[in-house]
Amino acid sequence: MSAFTKGITNFQEEGSLVGQSYKLWKDCSIDTLALDYNRGYVFKDNFLTLPTGKYTLTDTTPSSGAATFALGDLDGGVGILDAGTAAEGEGGQIQLNSTVGAGFFTQASGTLWFESRVKVADMATGPEFFLGLSAIDTTILASSANTSANHIGFESVSDDGVLLFHAEVAGARTSSTATIHTLVEDTYVRLGFKVVDRARIEVYVNGAKVDTLTAGFPLVGMVPSFAVHSDGTTDSIGYIDWWDVAVERTAS
Repeated sequence: MSAFTKGITNFQEEGSLVGQSYKLWKDCSIDTLALDYNRGYVFKDNFLTLPTGKYTLTDTTPSSGAATFALGDLDGGVGILDAGTAAEGEGGQIQLNSTVGAGFFTQASGTLWFESRVKVADMATGPEFFLGLSAIDTTILASSANTSANHIGFESVSDDGVLLFHAEVAGARTSSTATIHTLVEDTYVRLGFKVVDRARIEVYVNGAKVDTLTAGFPLVGMVPSFAVHSDGTTDSIGYIDWWDVAVERTAS
């Protein structure tokens, strides 16, 4: 952790499941990072607006419907990713930008923070799911597998709503030691992680640290990414309330 990092004061203590998690973000000087590009950079989106071209929607192997991504009605904004079909393993994903613009990097000396608040409705036995940072890849999920060679995030490809956590570097995967979370129908969850000095990845669910990985630090640029595919029973729909990313560069 760099010398200039100071604990934040603008995130709530645990108790509210709407805002950012205090324990995850308490050592992030997010205002400093947002204002001083020498020290880092910040991306925040609460989906009050959806400018054309900001996100790229990919419909994976469509056969019986088309995935969509649009704004919905929610106090504070929400983006809705509709798989568009009940066919197993089919649905959509969104990534920030398009074929270029992968600007979020893990730091050899510095911290990267990521968190989002999401839910899935009409999930039946459970959707195929990914949430986190990934290199730009038009098929993060395909054929019930994660095909992105460089990513950090939460995923389920087993049609049961059970989330594991993975970090993959050039195709070499490091995984959580146990189940991280089980999605509940139409119920929001905050999922986040912190990558510190390319030495460890702390994994958080609803503000509680649930695991720590000591390998799996991509060396390429990544972007915020969200994927929801149906389980073969219902047309699963993902809701993303917000996501935040902050990257700290250590002062020389």
